Amino acid sequence: MDGVLCDFVKRTVMLCGRNLTQVINHWNLGTYNTAPNLGITDEVMWQAIMGDHAFWLALEQPPWVPDLLDVFDGCDLRICSKPSQHDPRSATDKIVWLKQHQLGHIPYHLTNLKEDLAGPRRVLIDDCDEHCVKFREEGGHAIVFPQPWNSSFPYVFSRIERVAAEFQAILNEMESGDE
Repeated sequence: MDGVLCDFVKRTVMLCGRNLTQVINHWNLGTYNTAPNLGITDEVMWQAIMGDHAFWLALEQPPWVPDLLDVFDGCDLRICSKPSQHDPRSATDKIVWLKQHQLGHIPYHLTNLKEDLAGPRRVLIDDCDEHCVKFREEGGHAIVFPQPWNSSFPYVFSRIERVAAEFQAILNEMESGDE
């Protein structure tokens, strides 16, 4: 959810007093952890986040979200998000965020073990390579949502097209029985 439906990185960068363009332009590509890319420790980053009581509620919804949801129109869609182990407010605030952004009608799962939801006819869309790998290992399909911090970073300027193409390939594989 945090790197697909809402913008955790943008809010964190601003909260830590950094320039978003500079941070993204100098991002250590393939590095998922935000703090080192801000030049701070995890502890400092999470102190800043926990000091902002509206942090999770104030995350912006990226402009691509409606187009992304259109890719899955007609599918049995679920939202899956990993609550922060550092901030106990994240779980409840993520639910409120979904409702504030008219996504509360979509069933959701808050879990630290996304791979437990895997199955042969389930597809995870996530911005974390590790989550996608684990989901696949448990028998599901996964698409790494293009972001500067993951292996799909070359496709950040064609995110939706990339996800749509990968999703179609997965659907074709399911239909042909080559799972």
